[in-house]
Amino acid sequence: MKSYAKSLSRRHMLKLSAGIGAYSVLNGLTGAIAEPLSQTGNTPPPHSSNPNANKFAEDRTARPFAGNTVICPLPKDSLIFQALTHVHHELTGHPFAQRLALLPPSSYHSTIFSGANDADRKPDVWPSDIPFDTPISECNQTLKERIGRARFPLSLPLRFRIDADPQSQPKDVSSIRLLPFDEAENRKVRDLRNRLSEVMKIHAPDHDSYRFHISLGYWVQPRTPEELADYDRVLAAALNKLTSEIHSIDLQAPVFCTFENMLSYSPREWLKIVPPGSVVEYTTSPRS
Repeated sequence: MKSYAKSLSRRHMLKLSAGIGAYSVLNGLTGAIAEPLSQTGNTPPPHSSNPNANKFAEDRTARPFAGNTVICPLPKDSLIFQALTHVHHELTGHPFAQRLALLPPSSYHSTIFSGANDADRKPDVWPSDIPFDTPISECNQTLKERIGRARFPLSLPLRFRIDADPQSQPKDVSSIRLLPFDEAENRKVRDLRNRLSEVMKIHAPDHDSYRFHISLGYWVQPRTPEELADYDRVLAAALNKLTSEIHSIDLQAPVFCTFENMLSYSPREWLKIVPPGSVVEYTTSPRS
């Protein structure tokens, strides 16, 4: 069996390179992670069978869904990025793809901490000291400034491994679950999330149980039994190949991003990493 790296033909890699040429997050804070794709301004119907109607229409176009987040982008020269790009193209070749809003590979990332979004203005998922009626643009700027003032004791990289159990994958989103590589890595990333929670003043109900992942797409229509079975086969084969070829996924410094929809993430502030054990101020107030 060919490896993912070898199975990407030269023609495919040239096409891929052209498609992700705007990917600039690893070279600075210019541009967004992902090329602009189609978007609709329609609001979701009140009783839609679309499980992700707040983010995508049933025709797979993106709806406005603005907010902020802290992510680790997948470097485009990494084996995991190449492998998941191969999975992306595999998914497009099946009938169930018409029911799946696939994300552009250039947007691939793992979320480290979910920030605030324009749609969910309620306790626990919105900064506790920012009024609920604050425009999302102001919320974005406030959190960006807080991230910029903060320091994060951390040793890099953040190491993960792929969860090989197909049953652990979510049902409404096409994604690959990630597990911290070992207990030491789990403590490290959980400590980072605790620090981000203090800085951003967000403590979601799933804070301690948050499950890391890389999203590939969002289901927007119900699937037939045949399509469900076909997708399960594709996912199981992909997980088997990924886990056999990728021992660990090493991610570098996280970045605070803003977004207008699920297709593209604009880097705004890289986390300032300091050595583990460093004494840092747990403050969000500007220095006088």
